[in-house]
This record gives sequence, C-alpha cells and structure tokens, in this order.
Amino acid sequence: MRRCLYLVGAIVTVACAAIGLASCATSSAGTPGAGSNVVDGGVGGGQDDATNGSSGVGGSSSGGASSSGGGSSGGGASSSGGSSSGGSGGASSSSGGGGSSSGHGSSSSSSGASSSGSGSSSGASSSGTYGGSPVTHTMADCDTLAAADAELALPLTKTKVTKPVLPATPTNAACILSAAVSTPDEKQASADTARIQAALTACPVVKLVASGANAAFVSGALDIVGPAVLWIDAGVILYASVNADLFAYSGRTSCGAQNYDQDCDASGGTQCTALINMTGAGPQLVGGGTIDGQGGKPIIVGGTQQTYSWWDLSVALRTDSDPDAGVNPGNCGSTPASQRGGSAPNPQLIIGGASSTGKSDKTTSNMVVAGLTLHNSPKFHIKFASAGFTIWGNTILTPSDKSIPPTNARNTDGIDPGEGYLATGGAVVCNMISTGDDDIVLKGHYGVGNVVVAHNHFGTGHGMSIGSETQGIPGLTATDTASGTTTGIGIQDVDIYDITIDGDTRSTGGAPGSDVNGVRVKSDTYRGGIVQNTTLHDICTRDLVNPLIVNPHYSDKTTTPPLIPYFKSLTVKNLNAVLGTAPVTPIATLEGYDMAHPTNIVLDNVLIQGITAANVLTDMNTTVTIPQGSPGVNFVIPAAQMVAAGNPTGIPCDWGWPVPRPQ
Repeated sequence: MRRCLYLVGAIVTVACAAIGLASCATSSAGTPGAGSNVVDGGVGGGQDDATNGSSGVGGSSSGGASSSGGGSSGGGASSSGGSSSGGSGGASSSSGGGGSSSGHGSSSSSSGASSSGSGSSSGASSSGTYGGSPVTHTMADCDTLAAADAELALPLTKTKVTKPVLPATPTNAACILSAAVSTPDEKQASADTARIQAALTACPVVKLVASGANAAFVSGALDIVGPAVLWIDAGVILYASVNADLFAYSGRTSCGAQNYDQDCDASGGTQCTALINMTGAGPQLVGGGTIDGQGGKPIIVGGTQQTYSWWDLSVALRTDSDPDAGVNPGNCGSTPASQRGGSAPNPQLIIGGASSTGKSDKTTSNMVVAGLTLHNSPKFHIKFASAGFTIWGNTILTPSDKSIPPTNARNTDGIDPGEGYLATGGAVVCNMISTGDDDIVLKGHYGVGNVVVAHNHFGTGHGMSIGSETQGIPGLTATDTASGTTTGIGIQDVDIYDITIDGDTRSTGGAPGSDVNGVRVKSDTYRGGIVQNTTLHDICTRDLVNPLIVNPHYSDKTTTPPLIPYFKSLTVKNLNAVLGTAPVTPIATLEGYDMAHPTNIVLDNVLIQGITAANVLTDMNTTVTIPQGSPGVNFVIPAAQMVAAGNPTGIPCDWGWPVPRPQ
C-alpha cells in the first residue's frame, strides 16, 4: 500500500486539505502479470526504506539546522526568533494544461495519455501545448507537506528533519548592510566584497538589505565561518563579480584563463574559489533573496575584458576540437572528447567544506542553505561536504535567460552532496530546480550516507543522479572485499522520494531529450565503488527519453588499478514515467559491470509509458528482483534472469509545483 504523507487517518486529511488538495489516495498493490518470473527474497512486500543496520558512511549528526548564535539542534532547527524562512520567489507559471494533482500526498489524477504496454497510467498530461502545466502550488505548500511527513527523517538514526528558521534580525546596525547600486556594477565589486566579509567576521548574523531602488551587491569570494549567518533579504540580489581575479586562490593568477593541461583537465593553477565558502560548525546562508553567478557574462581576466564567459570555457573544453578557435583551451585538440576532463575550473556558487583559500575543512558540520533563489552559476550551485546539513526551499534556475539553452551551461549541477569530503546525516528538501546538468547528484568520492532527499521537483536538467563518483575512501568507510577493488563505499543508506522530473520544460529551455533524465545511477572505472542500501520511491517523470538509467560504464576514463563500480543494492519503487506533449520514445537502461560486480536492483511498481522491448537496455550482469506480491514492471527485462512484464499501477503525479522556467 502506498503511503501518503506517511501518516494515516485524520492527520492526512488535514494536511492535504491545508494546501487545497484532495484527500490522499493509495495505489493498489497488484499482482504479478501472468507468466512473470518473480524472484523472491529481495525487499519483501514493498518495503520503502533503505535497509537499516549497516554501518553508516561516517558519523551521523543532527538532522537540521544549527540555530543562529551557535548551538546545533538535535532534531531540526532551533529558532532564535524571527519569522520562518519562506520559499524563494522568482518562479513563474507557464501556460499549458492537463497537469494532474498529487505530489507525495495528493490523490487526484488526470485522465491523459494511457500506457502502451502492460499497466495503467495515472497522472499523464494531455495538454495540447508544449511547455508544462499550470503552477498550482507554492513553496509554502511543500513546507506543509514536509512538516506532516513522518518519513522525513535520517534513514539510519531516524532523526526527524525540520525546516530551518530565520534568525533574529541583527540589532547592531553595522551588521545590516544596504545595497549601494541597482545593477551589477563591477566598480562596486571590491567595496562590496570587503564590507560583506568584514561584517561576516565581526557579526554573528549579517543581513543584506535593499535601499530604495538599490538592491544589488557585487562580490568576489566570501567566507562564512560557522556559526556565522549570511541573510540575503527578499528582493536583494547578490551578484558574483565577473572579475576572475576576485576568485583566484592566493598565489594563483590563472583563474579564468584558457590554459589547461595536456589531458584537458584543469591544472592546479587554473582553479578558482567559490563565491560563498562555508566552513566551521553551523554556517548558514538563508533568506528570500537571490544569488546570481553571471555564468553567461563575459569575464575579466588579469584586468582585461574578455569576449568569453565562464560557460564558454566549459562548452569549449568538451566540444571544440580546434586549439586555436574561439575559446578552446590549449592542447585539447588531440584529446578525444570522451577522455577529456569535461569540467572547467570555474567558480562554484556555494561550497561547503572549503574556504576561499582553497583549504579543505573536514570538520564542517550542520551547514544550512535555505530559502534562496540561485541563478546562473559558473559551475555547480551548491557543492558541499558536511557532517549534518539542511538544504531546504531553494529555487535554482540556470540559465535564467531562455534565449540561452541549458546545454550552454555545462556542469551547473543544482545540489551536490559529497564533493570534497564526507556528506553525512543530512537532508535535501523542497527545492525546485531547472539547470544545465544534474539537478541533484550524490557524489561518493569520499562517502555519502544517512541522507534523505525528499519533496524536490525538477524541470530541465539531468535528473536525480547518483555518481559518477562512487569510490569512497578505503579505511575512511567500511570496505567490501566482495568488490574486488581497493575502493570503499561511496553511497549507502540513502532515502530518496517524492520527486517530479518534468521534461515538458524543455520547450522553454532548449535542452535535447538526451539531456533530460529521470533516475540515474552512473559511474566508471575512473571513480567507481560501491552503492548500497539506496532506495528511490514515489517518483514521477514526464516526457523523458531516459526515465531510468543504471550505468556503470558512464565514460571511457579509467585508472590503474581500475576502480570498479559495484551497485550492490538499489531499490526503485513507485516510478511512473508518463508521456508528455512531444513524441518521446523512452529508454530504460539497467546494466552491471561484470559477473563479479553485478548490479542488484529491486523494481517494484515501475511503469514506463510507451516503452518497447527494443528500448530496454540490459545485460547478464544485472539481477532484477520483483518483490513478492508486487505488480512488477510493464516491460520485459532480459537480464541475468528473465523478468516478464507485470501490471504496475501508475502512482498519481502532480505537475503543479513551482518548477522554475526561463523568462
């Protein structure tokens, strides 16, 4: 039985009614289709949660925000006064019709496209226009759902996750900074950088506010050292300077330059620091304002105005094979694109776990990023390592200008836990994301574990991803001798649920179908390792070419000895991939590395509309388990054991969330 808000009875009715939704429904458990070869013994009877009891990746810490003023909270944020951090603004409604209503907790479904093949659909859009459904919910509605969600807790420790709250307004006038300009005037960059950093050093809470028509700040790299809080007020925009010199690490002069090493990877001297660098215990970045990274604007390097932008550098790294043409980095011409680094060393928008000097802080804990609108990052938007974290209620839209296709904003991931060091004991909740790369991606270079990702909604982007870094660090986390490698466990004990991924936003974003993915688990022998005890459930996709990808051969890059991807235990339950308003032929990819490192995946009530036998890509290194009593999947899987098509019931899908679309 599908749980709605993971509560029962009157509480569910009240929670759903509070946001104007019908009472919640459950979907039938169903039975396997005739002739199904059901493998028992995986996840019994439709269990939702990741397996408990295994050792967590690193130590878990408090699930929730640390309060302003220092102390960390035990089970959510403790308020020091002030109003609740509201949702970020800026999302606009797109026209179009036919959206059904249900995100993890509502029940109404639209009649729409029906499934081709076995299984019925629920929640497909049948609108005659291309561009998504009307926005019928607000960020506050997501907060209401999350507050009533009993599952919203850390998977291992069961620590309840709650929404962070804004701190009290500073009483010291020196801690409230007023904007001096109305537009991103580069002449203001040095002054704003200096005064914001001085205030962050002196004040527990720094608030950026508008002054009449002036609502813009322009800054280079800033450090928030916990428990300091940077509060960007509603209506205020903090712009990243386009002057690359303001993001160069100390002693380095080539940030923004066009010189990469022979492998087309970023050499040590070309890397840049982030706009916001968060370290220490309990750093917070909050408010209802906006941060704009200006990734598509021409940059200044060494005092000289260039004709290329940060995004131009990223595109050239992968696509331009002529070393002398345009903005192509030197030496890339002789290196095949599949072997290139693929990620220019541009500034991130926000980093947790590293300072502006480039020094890693492996003790960063309980970091919070909440309530903001993020636009146009030169690279990743929120990349972090932290023992305890809450990323809640942010709107990410990149590019924000619809004349720029998302493919021109490469490597602009939305939210990346696990970059730089361990990311453990944290939550990513109620974020609305459209971007040029992964919307949310768990990166297990060191280790990600005891993490919940819930109530997030995507438009353009590469979807809900795991990897490609899954190698972990031997000795830092538990090793697994069965893997036959020297890697550790990259990802484990993760609960991901209530995700919508709407490919209909492509009409306003310009991304090709191959770039708009659903659930994606990816790795290769350059950064492979173990993924286990990871569950994804109650996920809806619309109009996607790749609603489900499990791929241990993500790229041709490798190392010696190879770091072998081993997807030991994955569960995908209640996945409904519906057709949208454009002709899309969906593909399901389920692959393992080899017979010694097979992909083991449980599929429970998985419906992919329009899929054909030719578009189920799998191999003999994949073991698929259909739980006893599950309706299974609506397609044949010729994996290590033949799995016949069942009769899954499509869960209701809600396309009314305020997923941002370019204007």
